[in-house]
Amino acid sequence: MRFRRSAPDRIVRSRTPAHPAIISVAEFTEAQLARRHRVNQSRVQAAPRVARSKRAYQLRSRIRCSGCQRRMQPQAVREVIYYRCRARDLAPASPAAAEHPPTVNLREDRLVPAIDGWLATLFDRENLDATVATIVASQHDANDVHREQLQQRLHAAEISVQRHLAAIEAGVNPHSLVTAMSKAHAEKATLEPELQQIPKPVTLTATEIRKLIESLGDIRTVLREGEPEDKEALYRAFELEVLYQHQHHRATISISPCVVTERVRRGT
Repeated sequence: MRFRRSAPDRIVRSRTPAHPAIISVAEFTEAQLARRHRVNQSRVQAAPRVARSKRAYQLRSRIRCSGCQRRMQPQAVREVIYYRCRARDLAPASPAAAEHPPTVNLREDRLVPAIDGWLATLFDRENLDATVATIVASQHDANDVHREQLQQRLHAAEISVQRHLAAIEAGVNPHSLVTAMSKAHAEKATLEPELQQIPKPVTLTATEIRKLIESLGDIRTVLREGEPEDKEALYRAFELEVLYQHQHHRATISISPCVVTERVRRGT
């Protein structure tokens, strides 16, 4: 049950005291005024709140748990950054719940040095040519499979049309092939515009890839001396991905530098 204060005109006050007063009316009024004065003074003198600095999680959204394929969430514990995956957050009846530990933990300071060392090796002068060649050879279009499927279906529809036309020329009654011909033409009419809408594959040459890498600035300096925010930007530019296998305490790292569009600052 909730009570609400009555309107002033509905409040009934006694004209004579019902019991001896604990304090006088003057003392009560003076206490109320003193209280309001202290509240106002504290509001004026209170120092403005200082906004807490945003913590830089260098591998935010970069690490996946191999057990459930979900992104591991960053959390700072006593100034140490962990990436965690909790079984309690899995969807009900998830197949991954059977073998998923209650919590999978990975310390950032154990992983970042290994990542930085690997990246520094990839892009040093001795290995840069081999890295660029590997990137050129590994380029692929995400739409390749879908494009090939549509091309196969379109080719089958064209063969069907040609077969029916050959049958008509051979003397088959055209009326018996109307349904089949209409179906084949409708298939072609549907597939051709869908195939044209798929973006054409874009591959980069070795020179273009080298220019993209150079556009990031001094990668080795950023890795060695950069602030956490700079290194986070570098990992994002490389589209760095980490798959953590907690059973073997192993992390598989991959990058996709062909889509680099972001420049990072030099280390300080």
